[in-house]
Amino acid sequence: MIENLLERIRNHEGEFLCEAIGAEENTKLVKFSHSVDPPSPSVQVPDVGDLNEFYSAIGSLTLYSVPTNYEAAYYIAPPSEWENLESDFSDWTDMVDEDEEEEVFPTWFGSHNVIGEIPGTGNYILVVTDGAEQGAIYSFDHDGFEFKKLGSSIEEFVLNALDPDSNQFLDLVTHMRFISNDNDQQWWARELRHNSGKVVRNDA
Repeated sequence: MIENLLERIRNHEGEFLCEAIGAEENTKLVKFSHSVDPPSPSVQVPDVGDLNEFYSAIGSLTLYSVPTNYEAAYYIAPPSEWENLESDFSDWTDMVDEDEEEEVFPTWFGSHNVIGEIPGTGNYILVVTDGAEQGAIYSFDHDGFEFKKLGSSIEEFVLNALDPDSNQFLDLVTHMRFISNDNDQQWWARELRHNSGKVVRNDA
């Protein structure tokens, strides 16, 4: 299973068709890539869902990276970074009053690990560690304290990210901005163009 996932990641390339913010008639293409770092031989991973299999082959994973603009859609961190990510995540959740917790937090909250982030946003990626949703992957958006399910496993999350529908694509790029070096013009992604020829468009 993990070998197939790695092959999908490594074989997936493409570009974003971007529009200039405030001048949508102007477009340009921005290439993206995915970055896979090798696993650590001494890594300790909880026996949750397919995490062990994932981290046996992948040390960390960055999806839809555009290094020239310091942008990426998702970052799945090595376990050595989880504690710091949990601490940063807690800066948001500690602001919730005790009498509001039941309304704000999902039922599995507290049985989770923070395993990644959405770069540059203060938003995080969590895995549920116990209960009926064990192994499921969620994002946390601090704007509105929204928890959104990204997949029932880390493999499903990655596969969804590699082949998103229009709504998933919008979620994937909504925070990403690309800046022209010559005039500081900002651009955002309107279409995802896969190297297979498939095109996904968001019409937000």
